[in-house]
Amino acid sequence: MKVFIGNIYRSVRGGQAALAQWGLCGLVASALSLSACTKQILPGTDSGGTTEDTSCHASSFGLTTSPGSGVSFTLSGTARYTSVPVSGGLAYGSSSLVPIRRAIVQALQGSTVVALTRTNDNGEFSLTVNVNSGGVTLRVLARSTISSYVADTLGGTGLENCNGASWDVRILNNVTNNSASATNGCLRNVYAVSGSTEYTANTNSITLDAVTTHSTNYTARNGSPFALLDTAIRGMEAACEGNASQSFPLLFVNWSSSNTTSSSGGSTAGGIGTSYFTTEGSSSIANLYILGKEDVDTDEYDKHVVAHEFGHYLENKVFRSDSIGGAHSMGDTLDPRVAFGEGFGNAFSGMVYRDPTYVDTSGTNQTSAFSINVSSAPSGDDRGHFSERSMQYLLWNLWENSDGSANSGSFNRIFNILANYQKNTPALTTGHSFSAHYNAVYGGTAESLNTYLTGTAATLIPYNSLCSGACAGTGDTADVWDTDNDFTEFRTAGVAPRRYRNSAGSYFADGEFWRLYRTVTSGTNAATAHDVIHYGGYSVSSALWNKFGLTRFYRYVGTSNGNVTVRVANPTRSSGAVACSSADLLDLYVYRSGTLLAYDIAETGTTASCPQVTFSATNGTTYVFTVRGYGTASTDQLTAFDVVVSP
Repeated sequence: MKVFIGNIYRSVRGGQAALAQWGLCGLVASALSLSACTKQILPGTDSGGTTEDTSCHASSFGLTTSPGSGVSFTLSGTARYTSVPVSGGLAYGSSSLVPIRRAIVQALQGSTVVALTRTNDNGEFSLTVNVNSGGVTLRVLARSTISSYVADTLGGTGLENCNGASWDVRILNNVTNNSASATNGCLRNVYAVSGSTEYTANTNSITLDAVTTHSTNYTARNGSPFALLDTAIRGMEAACEGNASQSFPLLFVNWSSSNTTSSSGGSTAGGIGTSYFTTEGSSSIANLYILGKEDVDTDEYDKHVVAHEFGHYLENKVFRSDSIGGAHSMGDTLDPRVAFGEGFGNAFSGMVYRDPTYVDTSGTNQTSAFSINVSSAPSGDDRGHFSERSMQYLLWNLWENSDGSANSGSFNRIFNILANYQKNTPALTTGHSFSAHYNAVYGGTAESLNTYLTGTAATLIPYNSLCSGACAGTGDTADVWDTDNDFTEFRTAGVAPRRYRNSAGSYFADGEFWRLYRTVTSGTNAATAHDVIHYGGYSVSSALWNKFGLTRFYRYVGTSNGNVTVRVANPTRSSGAVACSSADLLDLYVYRSGTLLAYDIAETGTTASCPQVTFSATNGTTYVFTVRGYGTASTDQLTAFDVVVSP
């Protein structure tokens, strides 16, 4: 439910351990050895042009230690963090200490790491220390890193899927007051909980607790980073149900008690605006930013919110997402790329926790909340591939019914479609393309796909739209384009005509407006009812560029090898014709299987309202053009434009 921002667009027993932030740029390997970190930028300082530690991005990585050669002893114990459940708001009175899973535990002499290990799924650890003299202290990092995980059989339901998987997840403090760290996570510090006791001999039953306490306000928030780490681990385990040996790209989870709903000061001062996913830097490192400002909005214990954002990470780094991001809420008539991405995030959060109720807490003492039940069917005009609620409902049901038992389904088939079909589809990633591929692989009766699309309380994507022909048998071919416009069969939603926007808005009866893709060919493709830019009842705002009527989709199949030029011509408003250079009203993008090949977003000049691009086409290859409206007043909208393709 939180905003997805696309990267292209826009304790020792008897006492509480201390929470620290450690500047750890090196990555961890299966051997768990710690490489030197060339840069450690501490909070409150600004290096003034510090260069990036490239080891932070290495594909092969390791922690090195500096053991002695004298005294040897073994330390063992358990690491735990405070888990705060949701009941209306955050229910601090029902808090409990739970295991810190798969986190790095270090033994230190001063600031030197002399030994390290990893906690198991019970939070247990054991490590042998070799020192020349003296003792060691312990700390647990809010970081989990491994190159080939072996399931330990201790995790329980939903936590025994990964076997052979690799990952590196770090919970970082993004509030550095260091401008260089805004796009370089290697300059942010990893959270850790440290004990104060020094050990000089074999010691068992050590307890390291990351404690969160709250009365009228927070007195400690040490558990927060580890709550975030646990959700990330659970998210990876859900994905591993589809591929046990999945390699997960590096993930930074940025959290601070200063992270607030304002954007003032930017991310290095806590001005993140909302919890969201993005990528950063030349290596496009995946980043989650999570709210943490008490009495405003804290999300670290809103596990479905965090799992939703982790779902966007999977879409971006493991699967494929063509979402253009932006603000959204239930009942919106969204660009179908956005609707599918947000519906997936909501449904995935339910899958991770086997609980369909998404809860987001906020307000004074974190007592306010809203919830979304992803198993609730959409209704009325809030049905279709442009509806976030429809997409979450479809995906949840496919998951839940994959093994026939409530709230304990399997992600295996959804993973397969996302990783091996949707990832490579020539169409854009929407609920329609997903459903078409799902139907082609598993059939319409699998998990009752056809029922969720056409039956009672359905999303109302007609089943026939998923394949060429009438989906009568196994011979039908997946139609990710809905070439014959079966989709418009339901545009009336029981009453004619269908309304754009669920709660209020404009009505459109013409099926061409609701057509997902218009097929264009060489020459002038004269305007139809599809070629309209319309806000559909929304108030005009720059935040509305991700709504359905603001972007029109086109399909083009190359007829030869060589350059092709596509342009928009003859734009017309309700008040009359528009000169191409008079305003910035339209933008044009060209894609091949989700890869952006060319675009024209000129704000001035001869293509400001008549964008034009040239790209190299291949005979027989399918391309997608999108024409996006910009700056069109709701009372004087674009009523028509031609699409010209040459040669």
